[in-house]
Amino acid sequence: MASDLLKQEIDFKEFSDVLTSASDYYQQMAYSLYGLVDKRVYNVKKTFEEIEKRPSIGYYPFTKEQL
Repeated sequence: MASDLLKQEIDFKEFSDVLTSASDYYQQMAYSLYGLVDKRVYNVKKTFEEIEKRPSIGYYPFTKEQL
């Protein structure tokens, strides 16, 4: 997904290292069975179950006005 947004190939190890470093520094992300998730997500399993129920809805960074 990141390579699609950047429109170029990325080095997965370097990308993972950056995410891990940022996660350690800012302490806002945590590893789970689903990968890195924001610590403010209360029920990660339920969130991913809801996402899987709606495969036709792609990821999109909505603005507050759109919500």
